[in-house]
Amino acid sequence: MNNKLASPAPVKYTVSDYIADRLKELDIQHIFDVPGDFVTNFMNVVVDKHPEIKFITTPNELIAGYSADAYTRLNGAGAVAVTYGVGAFSLLNAVAGAFVERNPLIVLNGCPSTSDRVYEDQKGVLIHHSTGNFATDMNVYKNVTVAAVSIGDPTKAPAMIDETIEAAFKWRRPVYIEVWKDVWQMDCEKPTGKLKLETPVSDPDVLKAAVASIVDRIINAKNPLFWAGIELGRYNLQASFKKLLAQTNIPYVTTLLAKSVIAENNEWFKGVYTGSACELPIRTAVNKSDLFIGLGTIVTDDYLNLVNTKYADMIVVYNGKVRVGYQEYNNVYLADIMKALLAVKTVKGIYTPKAIAKKEVKAKAVAKGNLTFNTFFDVVKPWLDDSMTVLIDESDSMYVASDIQSNRANSFVSEAAWGSIGYAAGAAAGAALSTKYRPVVFAGDGGFHMIAQCLETLVQYCPGSIVFVMNNAIFGIEQALINWKAFDDPSTFESYNLFPVWKYGALAETFGAKAYRITTIEELVALLPELKQNKNVVSLIDVVIPTTDLPPQIKRLATE
Repeated sequence: MNNKLASPAPVKYTVSDYIADRLKELDIQHIFDVPGDFVTNFMNVVVDKHPEIKFITTPNELIAGYSADAYTRLNGAGAVAVTYGVGAFSLLNAVAGAFVERNPLIVLNGCPSTSDRVYEDQKGVLIHHSTGNFATDMNVYKNVTVAAVSIGDPTKAPAMIDETIEAAFKWRRPVYIEVWKDVWQMDCEKPTGKLKLETPVSDPDVLKAAVASIVDRIINAKNPLFWAGIELGRYNLQASFKKLLAQTNIPYVTTLLAKSVIAENNEWFKGVYTGSACELPIRTAVNKSDLFIGLGTIVTDDYLNLVNTKYADMIVVYNGKVRVGYQEYNNVYLADIMKALLAVKTVKGIYTPKAIAKKEVKAKAVAKGNLTFNTFFDVVKPWLDDSMTVLIDESDSMYVASDIQSNRANSFVSEAAWGSIGYAAGAAAGAALSTKYRPVVFAGDGGFHMIAQCLETLVQYCPGSIVFVMNNAIFGIEQALINWKAFDDPSTFESYNLFPVWKYGALAETFGAKAYRITTIEELVALLPELKQNKNVVSLIDVVIPTTDLPPQIKRLATE
């Protein structure tokens, strides 16, 4: 009789393990998900063997996508996992936003197995969640990602996974990894070496010509102004930008999307440029500039007036292209431009900064009575502090609050380019879990109606979150753009811009949040200290604002 103990069976290493190890290498500690049978083989492996990664299960795929997007923005990498067809299509809007706004989000999708394909292709059985074309999901996602793969052969998985993730970081955009249901748990080789997280390299001759042109324009400008864009943050160029400011003493503004790309309590910061919506001092600084230098800047149609009046006096460096006036240079990237400008002696210290006083945020003297968008933010701005991350919807609030003082880098999050309403509340969990900072959401009520189930996720995972629902019962910007004069005569509001008012307090209690309702400035002032102390509960505040309140920022946006 052999009394020797049997050796333990070797632990199987699978395609799922490979993906999990690569995610850990990127410091991804949370995956946002909605489970489904095509993806649960992956989830089971992660739960059983990779406790460093936690699944954050959300009520729907859009919330998972918004949260994963915010997580990616603030952590530098993020992931979302869904099931085939119904899950992938529900997620699509969030991934499109990540694509437009340059976030390297990793989308993981399960899809029909080898046997499923036999049934559908050879026996005419329509597999659930399938359109009948197994390439549908990947073909759709090719439009909003920089790489999309379907893994049906585990021997090819390592190379396909690595190349796809590396593409996300090279181009700072989402990628799509689809794995057949039975392949998730098939044998796979372990990673060899680290991921090659490289940035694109410029054509050296074109780079030299572009830099020479930029330097010439800077030297001959009398009032140059930097326009800081989102690529500075996405490619971790904030330190280089601060050095460039110190060397040139050229002041700067940011886009709304890039607000807080660096801390704003510095002597060069002029404000956030939101086109005609922004305040007069910022517009004046932009209008007086004879050279407007966009560094990593997405030029959206918020800035059409600028394009129409200053095109010849603009420099824009973005997405591998440089435009200096009417001259364009291709295959030239921001990181190389920044490095080259810092090395050019002739742009060091040739400007004297204007006397730009550091901002000290103080509460404005506001009248008593009913709230408006502007009086609300006049009170709230000095209450915000560096322990908070502000998330704000595409709404009246986003333009009114664009002058919030952000004394910490990456403390202001908005989806200002893609502009999907409801994003801010949906993204709050991702912002909270990726950092130590407390999310404070300013949600438009129309957008919040689309995403209200996110309270479930916040209550479960993110106590201390604060959500202000700006309750004016109208799609305000939409109405202003169609007919702003209707705010003087509510009977002329378009019916499709109006919607029912919810009982937000009852909704909050349903999900386990603490509910408040305020209608006056005095009530807001009294409430704010309590909200700051609510660190173990999610606070939902119904902020009642008259439907007829048209902020001047929005009126300018609609009329100028």
